[in-house]
Amino acid sequence: MPITQASDLLSQPPDKILLFVQQHEADIDLESDFNWLLVAEVSATKANINYCKDPADVLAWATASIMIYERFAGRDGARFSEHFDLSALGVRANAIYDFGPVSGHFVLDPNILVDRFFSQIDLTLEQAATTISQLADLPIEQCFQLYKLRERCEIIRGVLSKNLLPRAEELSEWQRLFDKFFDTPR
Repeated sequence: MPITQASDLLSQPPDKILLFVQQHEADIDLESDFNWLLVAEVSATKANINYCKDPADVLAWATASIMIYERFAGRDGARFSEHFDLSALGVRANAIYDFGPVSGHFVLDPNILVDRFFSQIDLTLEQAATTISQLADLPIEQCFQLYKLRERCEIIRGVLSKNLLPRAEELSEWQRLFDKFFDTPR
């Protein structure tokens, strides 16, 4: 019987879900009648809480969710593109934290995580420090930009603390910047 509803797909084992996502990657769209967002959210949740405890299953959940989120984020003019990018970043960071880095692995490659972290940053560290120091006088758009950047730093905090990432010193400088200005307790 063909799968036509997200709920039908989600009743399958993780490896079958991942296979379905891979086979239908070109069809992944927020506007689709198929509820891809539900599949991404459920898969991400199960990956993030190690729902089944079997590493292969957890990584299948993670891969499926990241594929969907990145597909959503990569659409030209996609609504909520930043949200989907952050969701994928979070799933990837949690998986690396739990299973360690594996170069070349779609989910566990720390270079992909770092590249994705920096892909949406259009400020240098110095520019960010200057901008943050003027926070009270900034237009709301710039405040949101800083908030999103801070959220990126929070997403990688755990995996960075385990020294599992390349460019760790540079990433730590971003963390310290936001910790200093936003008084993040750690």
